[in-house]
Amino acid sequence: MRPAQERLLVDLEAARFADLRIPLINNWQAREITTGDEARAGLYQQVPNPVRWTDTIQYLAANGVERWFEAGAGTALSGC
Repeated sequence: MRPAQERLLVDLEAARFADLRIPLINNWQAREITTGDEARAGLYQQVPNPVRWTDTIQYLAANGVERWFEAGAGTALSGC
C-alpha cells in the first residue's frame, strides 16, 4: 500500500483543505478531527491502515450520538 499512499500524497498536498464546519470521526483512528490539516493527514494515513468501524461507532455512542446512517455501496458495513 505504500506506493499508493505516496501517489495519493502528491494530490493531497496540491488540494486545499479548509477546516471542517462539522467534526468528522476519522475512521482509521476512531477520533474526532476538525481541521483541514487533520483531514488531509487522515486521508493519507487511511490507505495503509484498517478501518476501525466498530471503534468509530462506539466513539459516537459514547459521545451521545443515538442515530446514524450507513451510506455507501452495497451492504459492506451492515451485512444486511
